[in-house]
Amino acid sequence: MAARNPTIDRLIGLLVAGCAPAIAADPCNGDLRLCDRPYNEVAYLTTHNAYSNQDYGFLIPSPNQLKNVTWQLESGVRALMLDTYEHLGRAYLCHGTCGPWGKKKLRPVLSEIKTFLDSNPNEVVTIIFESYLSEEKTEASFVDTGLIDYIYAHPIGAPWPTLLEMITAGTPLVVFTDDSAALLPWHHYVWDHAWELPFEYHNVEEFTCEDGRGTPGADLFIFNHWITGPLGSDRGVANLVNRYPLLHNRAVECWGHSAWNPADHLPNFVTVDHFDLGQGSDVVWSLNDTWPLPPLWMTQTSFSRGDSASLQVSGLEPGARVYFGAGFDGQGIGETIPGLQGTRSDLLGQVNPIGEAAANPGGVATLTMIVPVFAPPGSVSTQAVVPLPGEPALKSIALDGNIH
Repeated sequence: MAARNPTIDRLIGLLVAGCAPAIAADPCNGDLRLCDRPYNEVAYLTTHNAYSNQDYGFLIPSPNQLKNVTWQLESGVRALMLDTYEHLGRAYLCHGTCGPWGKKKLRPVLSEIKTFLDSNPNEVVTIIFESYLSEEKTEASFVDTGLIDYIYAHPIGAPWPTLLEMITAGTPLVVFTDDSAALLPWHHYVWDHAWELPFEYHNVEEFTCEDGRGTPGADLFIFNHWITGPLGSDRGVANLVNRYPLLHNRAVECWGHSAWNPADHLPNFVTVDHFDLGQGSDVVWSLNDTWPLPPLWMTQTSFSRGDSASLQVSGLEPGARVYFGAGFDGQGIGETIPGLQGTRSDLLGQVNPIGEAAANPGGVATLTMIVPVFAPPGSVSTQAVVPLPGEPALKSIALDGNIH
């Protein structure tokens, strides 16, 4: 495929915008439904230290990813965390320092990103820099590779464009930096636009929804989900924490956690080590599929027999009805609510309704679930079903727990 001409792309975008509403003919980021969504209302599979991989020779002693950036993008990754340094007067990607255990020149990696965008014109990609490199050298790397023409510049406080609008305009690349001195309009200081969860956990028990850097309620939510071991990243550990139940449940919990995420903002950048292990892509798909419904949130996910837990859905219109269901190890429990018998969750199988609740004036619907004393050890699956106005089908959202 011939390289696109960004100037012509922009002219076409202006003509389309001036003549008729833009209509997506092809999926955006793999899903036609995402084309009309604002950039900040989409979840993206994100690689932590994307440059730290075996293909680039990183041995620190355990790289964070398996293969190169091209492979990551072709496998569904849509956001890359990159650490930039100056080494011997040039721009490099390094981890901590640019030593014999790993370093990679920045420009070839930017060229990989450009090649991917040229070959995949309906994809939107994000770069998040941890930058120890001057803005001048950063800009020069984008100019020299031609990637500078693909970058979208976003004014602080302005509404974000849709993915289709960015694609049509020829600016499908967003660049963030943690350098607070950044001045270029496209070189966005990340904490002007986003907040994140803490970035260092040593075991699963330390996972939290507590905010780290940035201000909760900002436009974008960086969802950090990896374990830092004594020797760095570990593929065996990543294979465990990237599995669907743990990754999905934590993402959903942090999406609906009113104390730390008051705006009920979905996790945008689902960031993991060794993204090829586990089900990160499935989790991102589920988050995008659930939007714009606020998530189901349980006050706990580990139970003993006889325990009770509140199931909550927030962000609803006051008075909206929500139907709750639960099942244990695939066996439904509770009384059937008329009209909802047989409601199924694509993820969890059969879940029988156990009750309903109306949203209070604050838009929160709550139902208390009691785990039966006869429930066997194993998994508990909960589900909330919300009828959407103007749609014939019910929309369901789900969350897992376990009984010990």
